[in-house]
Amino acid sequence: MKILVDANLSPIVAERLTEGGYEAAHVRDHDLLAASDDEITGFATGNGWVILSADSDFASILAFSGRVAPSLILMRSADKLAPAEQAAILLANLPAVIPGLEKGAVVTIARGHLRVRRLRYVSSQRTAAALGLAPVVPRPHAHRGVALRAQRLAGVLDRRIRTAG
Repeated sequence: MKILVDANLSPIVAERLTEGGYEAAHVRDHDLLAASDDEITGFATGNGWVILSADSDFASILAFSGRVAPSLILMRSADKLAPAEQAAILLANLPAVIPGLEKGAVVTIARGHLRVRRLRYVSSQRTAAALGLAPVVPRPHAHRGVALRAQRLAGVLDRRIRTAG
């Protein structure tokens, strides 16, 4: 399995994953440091990489693009952990989630938290129509509510809906 580490995570994470026996590279290694999320997603799909990111916009892109790949590892609360800690959490949990990633999944990892959600392969138009919603086109830095809605439609979040209170 090849893991492409997004720009919002340190290249040290890619180095530690490589030391741990995984094929890993940082986006800068492929001249994608300034690339958009869509460009990174396209590169990962075309070259068989799993994306590792702290950016939930990738889940929105996967939900609405109709793509069957790439899988995504979403590192939550990454800003509260040093790169070595991020890599340690990943290395401890990757063996358990590889089968899901190979089938197409969004894996959410944080300290004390692991969730695997299989990607659903239906078009955004069909999904939105089935739920009686207007499709939402994700855009860079979209409002958090749009990203959450896209993730719910893709089946990558729990069915529990958190309310502000």
